[in-house]
Amino acid sequence: MKLFLIWSSLALAGFIIFFIRLRNRNALYARFRIRLNIIFILFALVPTIPALFFIAQLLTQSTRVMLLPGLGDALDASLETIRAQTESCGTRFFETFPNPRSWTGEHLAMYGIESVFSLKKVNGRVVGPGDGGDLYASWHPDATIWQEIGQGRRSTMVTHRGTQYMFTYGPCTDTTLAVAAYAVDPGVIATKDEITRAIRVYSSLSLLKETIIEKNIIWALAFLFVLALALIASSAARRIAAGISRPVQDLAAGMSRVAEGDLQVTVDTRARDEFAYLIDRFNAMTRDLETGRKKLLEAERLAAWQQVARQISHEIKNSLTPISLSVHRVRNHFRSAGMPAPVKESLATVEEELKSLELLAGEFSRFAKMPKPVMKPFDLNRLIENVRELLAPAVEPVVLTVRLSPGQPYVSGDREQLKRVLINLIKNSAEASGPGSPVTVTTAADPEGGGVLVTVSDRGSGMDEETRTRMFDPYFTSKPRGTGLGLAIVSKIVQEHNADIQVESEPGRGTTVTLRLTSG
Repeated sequence: MKLFLIWSSLALAGFIIFFIRLRNRNALYARFRIRLNIIFILFALVPTIPALFFIAQLLTQSTRVMLLPGLGDALDASLETIRAQTESCGTRFFETFPNPRSWTGEHLAMYGIESVFSLKKVNGRVVGPGDGGDLYASWHPDATIWQEIGQGRRSTMVTHRGTQYMFTYGPCTDTTLAVAAYAVDPGVIATKDEITRAIRVYSSLSLLKETIIEKNIIWALAFLFVLALALIASSAARRIAAGISRPVQDLAAGMSRVAEGDLQVTVDTRARDEFAYLIDRFNAMTRDLETGRKKLLEAERLAAWQQVARQISHEIKNSLTPISLSVHRVRNHFRSAGMPAPVKESLATVEEELKSLELLAGEFSRFAKMPKPVMKPFDLNRLIENVRELLAPAVEPVVLTVRLSPGQPYVSGDREQLKRVLINLIKNSAEASGPGSPVTVTTAADPEGGGVLVTVSDRGSGMDEETRTRMFDPYFTSKPRGTGLGLAIVSKIVQEHNADIQVESEPGRGTTVTLRLTSG
């Protein structure tokens, strides 16, 4: 027991050193890990150590009680007595009739002997009798039998057809041996087997006492068992603590980065159950925050552009009014006196530019005063048909084709604003296409949801990557007389409808614009 206590004290000191190093290495989560380790170790060892003490003491006392002094010798003597009594039948026969010539059937029956025969040793081999019968056939002696006789062994047991027979040795010379074979009482055999088993148990207990108990190996085994149990508990605690603290650490690091303004952070820690759900929700939150920030920035940018458009429209209209009045006065002045040709041409040019400026001011005004959409369900296919009838003559010689998927659900949105979106997209495709080139409008069910996909595609000049990425920016245009507001209005309408627009384009091969709308 002293050995057990010494080793246990050393193991406890080792665990204390381990906990101190753990705390110094990771002070943030060390307390949680140390507490979890201590709890697991206590749960494992508190019921185990008393049980080990009880078992060790019980085993020690039981072994000492069972190993009474002289018990082994008594068992050996009992077994030897049974053997001597069993051999006595053959021994008395050979003592009474030492001459083999005097052996008769009556003599054999008198002593219960079934067979008597002689063995000879010839050139180191045993030669049996020719008429030894089945009993001798079940026995396979060799020349070592003479050595056994020299060591004091006078018999052997042989099983024949389920019955135990005693082969007792009689008169013996260097080359000959007399053997008497007779059946042994089953009760004697059963008693012999019981005593043999008792001797084996006694020998095992003696070995246990000599090797495990007296040499304190039992306490060493108890210590190893306790140590293994403590290590298993500590390992399990470390795994569980890591499974808890690692996701918490990564989530804390992610939240710190979010607090610093990095909304693109994601937590990639492997976790299960509630922690996996928590990490998924955190990642979804950062994605939503990033999307919301982008929408907010886009809204702020559009609001700034709308303010600029409002000021530009106001200034243009303020300038157009006196210019228009002046042109009107000049025309009225020359109406009675006759207008010279140069003046007439100049007035026509001025009036034409005034109309362009009025259109430009109207475009700025519409961009600055875009109304909030009135969301109602409507038939998108019918709207596209109306737009085709309206624009088909205007975009000639470009060929406008519609391919509408029947049975599409109604979409939710502002019909007039989405009509304006379609008109802008179709006009842009027509302006980028040559005579006879097709512009195709198609509808289809959204495979990723319950909405509708609207595609406007052409085979026109296409766009490079820079133009494609900036096409929805206000006042950006690749047209000589464009305002850069048409697609900006499209982008704002799409954003306010919570829809999605994607553009694929390649210079010289055309452009495809896909609009994803939600069903109403």
